[in-house]
Amino acid sequence: MVTLLKKMLRDMRRSAGSYTACAIVIMIGLMTYISLMASKDALVSARDIFYSQQHFADGYIQLTGAPASVVDKVAGIKGISRAEGRIVKDVRVLLVKGLPF
Repeated sequence: MVTLLKKMLRDMRRSAGSYTACAIVIMIGLMTYISLMASKDALVSARDIFYSQQHFADGYIQLTGAPASVVDKVAGIKGISRAEGRIVKDVRVLLVKGLPF
């Protein structure tokens, strides 16, 4: 066992540049990974704080041609604290000369 250890150390001394380069590449990779994970955690935390402060919805649903009573049914589902309904329609806006638009 001691003989193999001596051989390994001798080989490492002979090619110290290669071992150093490999170690540097591994360290750079680890530093990049750690910094990206820290950035991701900070962004997720900031997003969650912003959503809770601005009262963003946790989910959305889009229906076509549903009656207004569907909103009450959705609000009655366990785990939903509030439901709102609205009508969305695409319209063309014509600008008239002389108006402030």
